[in-house]
Amino acid sequence: TTPVALSVDGLKFEVPANYVMYREARAGGPQKDLALFAALPDFRGYSRADARAFADYSADSPIIYILIRDEHLNLPEQERLKRIYLGYAADPKGIAGPFGLTQYHFRNDSGYRDEDLFVGNDAGHLVVMRCWRFTADMPNPNCLRDRRLNQGVAMTYRFKRTQLGQWREIAQGVARLLARFQAQAK
Repeated sequence: TTPVALSVDGLKFEVPANYVMYREARAGGPQKDLALFAALPDFRGYSRADARAFADYSADSPIIYILIRDEHLNLPEQERLKRIYLGYAADPKGIAGPFGLTQYHFRNDSGYRDEDLFVGNDAGHLVVMRCWRFTADMPNPNCLRDRRLNQGVAMTYRFKRTQLGQWREIAQGVARLLARFQAQAK
């Protein structure tokens, strides 16, 4: 849990080492990208007691993976939805989906054909998530959300599709975690 001072494109973080996935990043300093992980429901970092959960990649794994990266061409979620995803949707109006989300099916001729798009609103903030479908080849699919942190830094987090019902808690938990890591760096 020793704090590690890191930065991605000048955006500073102080992260307990047990949240940092890769040993070389635990040395601190500037990073091109920063891989983090945390466990639901309380967004705790790795511990030996939780080693099995952090190694679990099954369909109901409680682990959230977060990648913060240097990306200068990132789009805000609303722009990404409008300019990219809706152009590939079978019906750009969507349908009422589960868990208070609007669901969009991608056209079969798109690169997203094996995914569903889910859009929600969390306290006035748009949340756009792509989720791979359950198939024989994909028995434990992920959902992911791309989000802009600032002009040069983007963040993606992913979680198992079986956790989609917790999308609000996950969005809020990731936001709180990153805010805490940024506040500690000041």
